[in-house]
Amino acid sequence: MAAGSEKISVPFSLFIPLFVVRIKGVACYAGIDRAHQAAVRIFFGKVELFLLTLRLKRFKLFMSKASSVATASNTKELRNSIIEGIQEKKGRQISVVDLSGIESAPTSQFIICQGNSSQQVAAIADSVREYMFEHDGVKPYNYDGYRNAQWIVIDYGETLVHVFTPEARQLYNLEELWADAPVINIPDLD
Repeated sequence: MAAGSEKISVPFSLFIPLFVVRIKGVACYAGIDRAHQAAVRIFFGKVELFLLTLRLKRFKLFMSKASSVATASNTKELRNSIIEGIQEKKGRQISVVDLSGIESAPTSQFIICQGNSSQQVAAIADSVREYMFEHDGVKPYNYDGYRNAQWIVIDYGETLVHVFTPEARQLYNLEELWADAPVINIPDLD
């Protein structure tokens, strides 16, 4: 190894009593000795760098998609396209939760639906993403939940699409969580 490029190995047990507080940008360490503070600084520096990288990626993605999002900026058009994508794979019990009147809401609307199995949940989410790209040229900012496919969320900026299994939908009950928002129920096709 080249000089200065030694790997610092910190046992996990050192992080258990660790207490780090940031006061005016300066990290204050409690519960670890001075010899290991450098390793902790490196570790937290890497975590901060990773988080900064994620923020930059999202910002770059936002800037690169600004023109494509503008073509579907009308939330009603976006909503209709998403609903059509859901209905292509027989998504059921579609609800649109209008959060635009709630100041603390993370987005202006949720579109919530369910599939009968985790395979159908994944298929519905794929259908929404493909339909939006093919018909409106819009890609999601992000999506998550494919690993277990009990609850998949797709982020279109002003609209979050939630695709659940029936059990997960009943457990999380987003419509009840945002009960002060108006809910529009879309009838099933069959």
